[in-house]
Amino acid sequence: MAKQSRDTCATHKSLWRYDKILNLKNGISVLDAQCVNYYAGVYLQYDNINVDNFQFARCYYAQQIQSYNSILSNIIVTNSYYGIYLYWVELLQNFKVLYCTYAYYSNAGYRVTSILNIVALNCVSGILQAATGGYITGALACNNGGTGIAFTGGATGGTLLKVNYNPYGIQISTSAYGTMIKIDEVLECIGNTYGIYFAGNGGTINKISNLNLNSYGLYYSAVFNNLVREVVLANGNTTALIYFNASGSYNKILKIGSADSNQSFVIFSGFENYIYNAVLSNTKTDGTSISHINPAKNYLINCSGVTNNATAITTGYRANSKLFIHNHNLTGAHRIYCEGATIFSDTVERHSVTGISWKFSIISVDRSVNYPVDLSIAKILCTAGVQKTIAIWCKKSHATDIGCRLVIQGNKFEGVGSTDSDVFVEAVNVTGWQQISMTFTPAKTEVIEVEFWAYWLANLADEFVWVDDISIV
Repeated sequence: MAKQSRDTCATHKSLWRYDKILNLKNGISVLDAQCVNYYAGVYLQYDNINVDNFQFARCYYAQQIQSYNSILSNIIVTNSYYGIYLYWVELLQNFKVLYCTYAYYSNAGYRVTSILNIVALNCVSGILQAATGGYITGALACNNGGTGIAFTGGATGGTLLKVNYNPYGIQISTSAYGTMIKIDEVLECIGNTYGIYFAGNGGTINKISNLNLNSYGLYYSAVFNNLVREVVLANGNTTALIYFNASGSYNKILKIGSADSNQSFVIFSGFENYIYNAVLSNTKTDGTSISHINPAKNYLINCSGVTNNATAITTGYRANSKLFIHNHNLTGAHRIYCEGATIFSDTVERHSVTGISWKFSIISVDRSVNYPVDLSIAKILCTAGVQKTIAIWCKKSHATDIGCRLVIQGNKFEGVGSTDSDVFVEAVNVTGWQQISMTFTPAKTEVIEVEFWAYWLANLADEFVWVDDISIV
């Protein structure tokens, strides 16, 4: 039964409890507002008002709500400009909005406590949940022209049922510093251009059950500190399952249960982004690529099904970018992809009987001594004035075509090197295992980082260096 408020337009002719469309007395009040009034539907400005069992058609504002502690329930809106336009309200539940320009719009900075079971279909723009502290669950947004569901202003989500076949499925933004958006679960996010689009910082999605057949599954647009705890299924995404755009960093995906037949697994273009525990199969391209200008490090940890030719790092920038893969398909198999080089763990060629060595492969003449392939091998807490000696075993595949050295960079630690020179020792021109060592005395008590460098010297760039067994006294 509909309860008419004092500010419902008095000029509207409504048939209470009689559905003209279905020709039934079914308890739904139908309002067809064609050519009636600018505020053609319900315009609430008073508090503590309930509106339920309404159907609106051809309104500009089907409902414009500025009402504290009010409840709107069981409402259908079709062919209107704004299906629901909110400033503040206590509860919206059981809504269906079809063929509107804006299905649901909530102004940022205002309060909408709860939105339960809302459907937005075939609208120009779907559900914009911009109200501060608002909560939405049971939502379905499909076949809309813009965004299915957009979160901003610290709004949160429970279970989102279906967000399918929109240009942007779910968009997560932040309108002010410190506002965090959290979503419990997304059951379906299928067939969108961008499945989940992160346009803000600090968002969290606990679970995505189906992230299939999008162009991009997860897309990060130069954003920071977003977390996806689990993706259950992520199949058939046609451009890339995951894309980290330039400058975005510290985003994490903790688990991907099954990712099958995606065009590409992940494209990294930001830095310090992490993917854990992904199970991949039938990835159509190399599976992983990294391309950026800024010096960057990104990480894959405990992922299986990553192809052996897993990365294509754009060359020519001298950005010293690196992709770290921990447990590459197997426990204990580790890889670092660099520009014009790789560093892989090796159990075949090593100095000691057990464990691993690190194998440096130089594949570009650009990785000369002026742009070496570097690996941090130790960070040592040193005491001011106390001498330290560090030694390491290394082996070159060719005596003179490839070089390597043990290095502490100058101008980083007091009393060690200078602005013009590093502290280093270089391997001699032999191909057997050799131990190289250096001694230094820092002027300050601090942690000092020691690096190992490998670099091209002559002829083709197709040689290797192995490094193993460090000692520090």
